[in-house]
Amino acid sequence: METSWKNTYQQIEVEKLDLDLNNPRTNTGGHQKIYEVIKELLDENIIELIESISLKGYAAVSVAMVIKENNKNVVIDGNRRLLAVKVLNNPNIIKKFVPINISNFDFEKIKQLSNSKKEEVRDLTAIIYPSRKDAEHEMSILHLDGEAVKKWKPLRQYRYFQNRAVKEKDTLFDLSESLGINIDRIRKGLITIQLYNFAKEKINLGKLHEKVFNDKDFKTDKFQKTVVNEEGERFLGYSFDQEKCTLIIENTIKFTEHLKKVLLELYNEKSPYFLSAQYPTKNRAEFFKTIEPQFLTVKENKKTKQVLNDKNDEKEAQERSDQKPKGLFRASNVPYKLKSSTLRILYDELKDIEVKRFSNATHDLLRSFLECSLAEYLTQIEEYKKVQKSNEHNPKLGEMLTHVINKNIIDDQDIIDILKDIKADWDKPYSIERMNKVNHNKNYASSESDVRVTWGKLEPFFKIILNPKKKKKL
Repeated sequence: METSWKNTYQQIEVEKLDLDLNNPRTNTGGHQKIYEVIKELLDENIIELIESISLKGYAAVSVAMVIKENNKNVVIDGNRRLLAVKVLNNPNIIKKFVPINISNFDFEKIKQLSNSKKEEVRDLTAIIYPSRKDAEHEMSILHLDGEAVKKWKPLRQYRYFQNRAVKEKDTLFDLSESLGINIDRIRKGLITIQLYNFAKEKINLGKLHEKVFNDKDFKTDKFQKTVVNEEGERFLGYSFDQEKCTLIIENTIKFTEHLKKVLLELYNEKSPYFLSAQYPTKNRAEFFKTIEPQFLTVKENKKTKQVLNDKNDEKEAQERSDQKPKGLFRASNVPYKLKSSTLRILYDELKDIEVKRFSNATHDLLRSFLECSLAEYLTQIEEYKKVQKSNEHNPKLGEMLTHVINKNIIDDQDIIDILKDIKADWDKPYSIERMNKVNHNKNYASSESDVRVTWGKLEPFFKIILNPKKKKKL
């Protein structure tokens, strides 16, 4: 990583080095009070580190990463080692800065280790960086990369992402670029830490609360695989703003209730999801249905939406064809002004044919009438030769539709959308694919409803191509 400055190593007195109040190791990050930072660091089995330094001395290869902030030498990496040394040099700083009891902290043992230490560490080797941002690449290599030597636990990595996003107001892309980390990993990490923080602050899990919201024991991987995905987003009701790097909650009450149920189920010792490593990540649908029986999986939801869309399409098509006539349409609704007398015969047959009785014949004839009338329309407006590749080649229906779509021959966007549907919605009765199968595939047959839906879809287009407007002479 190229920079306009050069790293400089210095020996700095321990007493002139300060702990980082924005240390990602802390539970929430961005603490304003030093005793909170110290308490968090002391809770991390720091006695083992203190004991090691007391017996073996401080490893010379250990280098602290330091920046200058407010005229102070702030250690942004190496806080745990710095605190261990400070405590060994003066155990009373714990009582000075932490006016509350610390769980599992043996103050008497610390005093003994301090008195029997191999040597007193007066200064530390540090590398000085102009700013936090300048140190981020090295921080990423040390703690965030897949092969990192001193890799942070996932929750702490995600907290680092969050602190950076908040402080620098970075977008998801900015974070990925500056840290050199896959954008999807950062997105999932940000969502995870924001869900965790929301639950810790807003949800009361009773006796389970302290057990659940503990950096060391939180089931980060299982929690993330459960709710940080498409089904989790739908179940909880959230989305993620990639520009602002923040969660967008649709309904806070529903979101809170569902998130609470997920956590209680994950930590319920009687639940099959508590002990199993693969649940609920491989069976999310089953897991969410256990919590909320009415929940629809992603596939079920898409299928339901498709059914509703199909019904709406059919309803709109039926409405466009007005009250059902005995034939396919009424001449008053779709006038015929093409110059071809042969096509007029097909027009009259479709107008008068008994659709209910001859639904397959109607569907087949309708497809032929569409292709022939479109070819005549393009001829009359002097566009047909632009589609025709040679005198031996007659353009196919799909080619003619593509020409109309791409060449702005019709300036009504609704009509263009209809043509796109005819080409794309392969499983609908009005599609080219389906009309071709009616003609060529013995396994396809049409009902009266299929034919009328097809006509309802095509009618607005027929009103145009059966009534071509003359080109204005320049």
